[in-house]
Amino acid sequence: MRELKRELASCGVRPAEIATLVEKAELVQRLVDVHMGSKKEKEKEKEKEKVKEREREKEREREKEREREREREREKQHDRERHARHFSAPSVTLPDSSKESEKENLRERIVHEVEQWAKGRSIKSMLNELNGLNNLNEQGYLKRGDTFKEVSRSYKRALLKIHPDKHMDNETKHIRATEVFKYVSQAYNEYKKKYER
Repeated sequence: MRELKRELASCGVRPAEIATLVEKAELVQRLVDVHMGSKKEKEKEKEKEKVKEREREKEREREKEREREREREREKQHDRERHARHFSAPSVTLPDSSKESEKENLRERIVHEVEQWAKGRSIKSMLNELNGLNNLNEQGYLKRGDTFKEVSRSYKRALLKIHPDKHMDNETKHIRATEVFKYVSQAYNEYKKKYER
């Protein structure tokens, strides 16, 4: 303000008018400061709103991800239950007869079930089911254009799960595992011969 007073005095303005002009200048300066302050506050408020909106968006994304994770868990549980039903002991009552004929009947029935399961299926389809893979996007799921190496890796994983020696404690599971092992091995050998040609 001193500079303003000097400028006005050098221009020949009277001292009484200088005081009035300085007061008006101070008033204008205060109004500008108030206006700029409120403008800055508005900008801060807008920035806070943007931050809150981004946080709400992130929370919505997290909730969607949690929902997708719950859906994947439900699908996995469904697959495990389906797999357990497929390889579980049959719930049938056998007629009273000798143990040998019961075992033979059980064996025939299981062989028939496994034949129906394997009938018309490709090696990739069998391996996907044995490895519990039902979703195209799951890692390890075998698709049409997969390499022999990927099929071989999946075959080895499946054999570790269904090997008859792992199911020695339960006769039914042992018979089923033996039959499935036989069909999967046969299908893999056919696939291997095609690949080697």
